[in-house]
Amino acid sequence: MKKIVIVSPEIPYPVFKGNQNRISLTIEALLELDAEVHLACLNSSQRVRTSKEVVNDLMGAYPRLSSAMVRRHPRMGKPRYRVRHAVLKKVSSVPNNPFQTEDSCPANFRKACRNLIRELNPDLVLVNYIKLSGCIPDRFEGVKVVDLHDVQSNILKADKENKGGMSQSEYMQHLQAEVRLIDSYCASPRI
Repeated sequence: MKKIVIVSPEIPYPVFKGNQNRISLTIEALLELDAEVHLACLNSSQRVRTSKEVVNDLMGAYPRLSSAMVRRHPRMGKPRYRVRHAVLKKVSSVPNNPFQTEDSCPANFRKACRNLIRELNPDLVLVNYIKLSGCIPDRFEGVKVVDLHDVQSNILKADKENKGGMSQSEYMQHLQAEVRLIDSYCASPRI
């Protein structure tokens, strides 16, 4: 039986968005194939629910799920944590991954995911979005799958255009960095 860890920026249940549906269907398909599935989620949308409540709901929705770990996004926490997060958000990005910031992948979530992956030593880690790829430990030797359903450089460009523009050279730098990062997860690089 294959052991798989799924890392998600969304709580996949209950489903009310497309990304949640993709994660939910992936979990269900892997469970149907008798894989041992472990789920790590970032709670960035459900302020009133505790992590324990979310875990209980996930285990109820996917009865054959081996485990679920949920971490509350710092901006959803107590005021002192929100202030700390706001400061870190302004100054941080992860080396070699300009798409992973303290906001897109908080340090506490990255650390918890890396510890979970080291502890479980799965055959495969599936990360939903490239911005969460830093959750995979550097020395992980199993299969790494990074779900790339959005081109982050294009999202960044659109965001900057709305806030005053991005030069063509800035865009190309981001796009090239994204391609290098994607290629680092490919068996045979495209460049």
